[in-house]
Amino acid sequence: MTNFLTTAQLRIIGLIDTLKHEGIGALFSSQGSLATRSRRGVGRLLQYIPSAAIRPAELPPLVIASLSFVILMGGGIGLLAVTADDPNPIPAPVVWMDIVFPDPSVHVGPENLSAHTEPGISERASPGVVSAHSSGAVPSAYNRAPDHQSGAPVFRPAILGDEIALPRAPDPALIIETKSGLLPVIAPDGREAWRVYARPFSDPFQRPRISILLGGLGMSQSATLTAIQQLPGAVTLSFNPYAQKLQDWIDQSRAAGHEVMLELPMEPMDYPDDDPGPHTLLTSMDANANLEQTEWLLGRVVGYVGVTNYMGSRFTASAEALRPVLQSLQNRGLMFLDTGTSSHSVAGQVADEVGLVQAANNRFIDTKASRAAIDARLAELERMARARGSAIGVAFPYPVSIERIAAWAETLERRGLTLAPISNLAARGTMSASVAEFRPSNDAAAPSPSSSHSTSDAHD
Repeated sequence: MTNFLTTAQLRIIGLIDTLKHEGIGALFSSQGSLATRSRRGVGRLLQYIPSAAIRPAELPPLVIASLSFVILMGGGIGLLAVTADDPNPIPAPVVWMDIVFPDPSVHVGPENLSAHTEPGISERASPGVVSAHSSGAVPSAYNRAPDHQSGAPVFRPAILGDEIALPRAPDPALIIETKSGLLPVIAPDGREAWRVYARPFSDPFQRPRISILLGGLGMSQSATLTAIQQLPGAVTLSFNPYAQKLQDWIDQSRAAGHEVMLELPMEPMDYPDDDPGPHTLLTSMDANANLEQTEWLLGRVVGYVGVTNYMGSRFTASAEALRPVLQSLQNRGLMFLDTGTSSHSVAGQVADEVGLVQAANNRFIDTKASRAAIDARLAELERMARARGSAIGVAFPYPVSIERIAAWAETLERRGLTLAPISNLAARGTMSASVAEFRPSNDAAAPSPSSSHSTSDAHD
């Protein structure tokens, strides 16, 4: 029953997205698979109409035409009502600027930024961005510009509106072609994907930092577009590996300034009743089988800084099953975010053992998808950040979540806080006792993206 309801919900969401973005004509296209499925569905529906009832075929043509007209007009009015309050109903184009990946040997300091940027650019850019081998901020998207005094190349931040447009992925030195697709690797010069693909960040005031990850993206066109367009670029976006047009979503996200992560489906406690998909990492499979699944997932797209677990309450509690996967991520220069869906997770401990760059979630923001509850969770993150310098929250693409996070983010600066990408809070050996103290409690279990009021382990 759960699978049936989930499938029905996804079909309805897909139908609404198709009507909203492609028009009603897409439903009646003779070439469209949706039209074919719709005709089959109508045929199955007619089987349940009692024989004594009036069937559509028995109605006069004029009545059928009138009913069809009413249905079409009602659908059109409904679509207008759905999109009336949407400030961005049309997908924003992907605008790529002439950005190259920076040479890691070139240092970019605030003195270079102020001397070689256009008026007004340096105020919006992140100052003090350093090279890929430095321990501070991560390398960013910069255009080469000649240094007229020394002749050495410097880089000018590329700005798209008020946001930094990240370079188009991939960096050729960070990929290798395999049967599973283009897989990330550590470059010969030591550069790693979690740094090169990261959004740049630097705060000269050293304010408490808060990172937000919005997960479950790619399955709904409307929700994904809204997240990309309306959330500030410092919010990290995480995508479901089964989403269609996944690379397009990654490209649009990076063009809007968001760094992105990929979700690895992992075995939950109630598997297979709750099934994350055909490429789920399972405790019952051996290391080679799980690594093969991992490579398939990683090969879906390019340009992500790392991965996070999708579900996985059972898998993240098994050090034996988890260790080969996290070791593979470390060997590929990726980072890992443990969403904290299980209080028994050993991901932090195993990541420490293999030297993997990691971060840990502190709060699920929209376990209860209401304005008051989300605002309360964001306030909790603020208190954590003030107490220990940083905090991480995870949310899902509910309309209310996107709306509240966007409004909240606008107020951070004047309250002495700053919004940072997830990669800026990641480090090797990050799972100390102080982090574990702020792990999500059992009453904050991750909600399923398909249900805004679930407090079960559905997205664990």
